[in-house]
Amino acid sequence: MVSKKRPADAVDAILDQWRRERPELDVGAMGTIGRVKRCAALLQREPGSA
Repeated sequence: MVSKKRPADAVDAILDQWRRERPELDVGAMGTIGRVKRCAALLQREPGSA
């Protein structure tokens, strides 16, 4: 379920896959943790690297 307030991202795609395969699971926390991990990875990159 993608919010209308922001575009879908890679984490949304992963959550959609989990929802299809295991609809009984609550994947909300996975989305939060996934985005925090992606932010941390971006912050740890060397300056100037793409």
